[in-house]
Amino acid sequence: MSEIIFASDLDNTLLFTQKHLPENTDTVCVEYYQEKPHGFFTKETIRLLRDVCRQTQFVPITTRSLEQYRRIKWPEGCSPKLALTTNGSLLLINGEVDEAWQQASLEMVRLHAAELGRLHALLSPNKTFIHCRLVDQMYLFVSCEDEAAAALESARCREMTSLTVEASGRKIYFFPPGIDKGTALERLRKRFLPRKIFCAGDSRIDLPMLEKADTSFVPYAEMLNTLPRGILFGQGVFFPEKLLQHILELSSI
Repeated sequence: MSEIIFASDLDNTLLFTQKHLPENTDTVCVEYYQEKPHGFFTKETIRLLRDVCRQTQFVPITTRSLEQYRRIKWPEGCSPKLALTTNGSLLLINGEVDEAWQQASLEMVRLHAAELGRLHALLSPNKTFIHCRLVDQMYLFVSCEDEAAAALESARCREMTSLTVEASGRKIYFFPPGIDKGTALERLRKRFLPRKIFCAGDSRIDLPMLEKADTSFVPYAEMLNTLPRGILFGQGVFFPEKLLQHILELSSI
């Protein structure tokens, strides 16, 4: 285990869909969904990530379900030994779910299982939402027609539950206490005892882990308000390239 952990969100931090890619960007497709190209790294991101994986312990921390995470075909030299999916509630070691970590997460969720069930029953028939799903037994999400609808409905949803409600894109997430990336990062720190942890993310769902990192990296200035050790890099597909170059510089000190 490296003394330095680089923990990063994936979607819109390192990995991008076609609609977020400028024309003529040199990319590699690493994910297919319904037999269509879906997730892309820039070639420069892949080159830098290989070096980062040699110098640090790279740990993706993603809200993706286990199934969604496993759709990613990591380029040679970039495949992480450790990964946290389902908003940090599942730990993968060499691609396999760590049972002790999973059971500890399920124990946190157990106290709120009735509320998850109530929300699922309440929101599933609501025609405002396109999908309503319980993800890996850990959290609930619904999807809306667009981001504006998700922002509006998330405000209403916060009034109906004690769970943490976060909107991201077209989706609204309902997280039980403890099923957040900050708690996952602290569990990771306690288990593997790194000397330093660097984190990167692009959304409010990432803030709990960004706040607990030794140094955090973000693409938007407004995210720095709660990050005393935050560093801002430009947004978009070139954010990961600048980010990874800086991680290499920091990890060599």
